[in-house]
Amino acid sequence: MRRFLVLIAAGLLGVLSIPTTGSATGAIDTGDAAMLQRVLPAVVDLSLWKLRPSPKAGGEPRRVRTHGSGFIVDPAGIIVTNKHVTDNADDITVIFRTGERAGGKLIAVAPMVDLALVKVEFDRPLLHCNGVTAPACG
Repeated sequence: MRRFLVLIAAGLLGVLSIPTTGSATGAIDTGDAAMLQRVLPAVVDLSLWKLRPSPKAGGEPRRVRTHGSGFIVDPAGIIVTNKHVTDNADDITVIFRTGERAGGKLIAVAPMVDLALVKVEFDRPLLHCNGVTAPACG
């Protein structure tokens, strides 16, 4: 699992170091828009319930809902997100672009690079569309 996390981190660093074709103003050009359309099916929302300490000394911890994002990296249901998104989560729900939802389970964290892996059991195999893994191709 540790080797898998290292490979994911190396892949992310490689993607982040690719020069963009957009201007310095932040405008998205046609090539960026096409790339975004291709990878968007792999992006997921995460809805998490977390335990937070009580604001009062000696009080009961409180349960709060937080949100984050991640992306599917493996058709078996492996999702990469940030470790800080999953910290203290006791319930993780993955929401796909189709609106479908599935429960997620934290399976690994890499604190030094702030990465976490979440595994989702989906009711059918995830599909591979245009080079991107997603629950459905649109």
